[in-house]
Amino acid sequence: MRIFDAIFGKAKLPSSKGDNLIDMSSAAITLQTDLNMTSLERGAVCLKPMEGEKYERKVEEVIEGLSFMGTEKTENQPEKVVDEYGYTWLIFHEQNFDDLVVMVYEAGQAFIEQGLGKGLLCAVFPFKTDKGRCYWVYLYKRDSFYPFVPREGDKRRDSNEELRLATLMKEELHIEEDTGRWYPLWDLPL
Repeated sequence: MRIFDAIFGKAKLPSSKGDNLIDMSSAAITLQTDLNMTSLERGAVCLKPMEGEKYERKVEEVIEGLSFMGTEKTENQPEKVVDEYGYTWLIFHEQNFDDLVVMVYEAGQAFIEQGLGKGLLCAVFPFKTDKGRCYWVYLYKRDSFYPFVPREGDKRRDSNEELRLATLMKEELHIEEDTGRWYPLWDLPL
């Protein structure tokens, strides 16, 4: 009966995870023109550490498949980095921001198709600002974004700036409402 409830407006069908990630493409215009942010022409997908040959093989299959995605148009090869905590980062370099967002989106979808969706943690898009850097973090499990603004020189964040940016962008990006889930991502390989 739930399908009929959705059809007749009594309930909403759940959105598929990853849909809000694509919104970053159009939000970039506001970030650049209204907030004076410049893309660092990189984006990344992060997977939590998992062990096993099967996991490694699937990650390599995804990377190989994604390598073909950009060869004709951008010659973009995803870069795999394992950070000091054991998290796997798949990093893309691309000047065209729309293409970058599509590449990051496709990487997430490829990991889901390979059965690694539970290991997807986040996608990250770094921007340069007047004050330093801002990382727009997309949480796969929540299908939402939050800004992470580290202060220059130490491991402190600018919470006031994060809240200001979230408020300004809430019409264009699905902002994570629970600020307790706005995790600081120190020492990003981006």
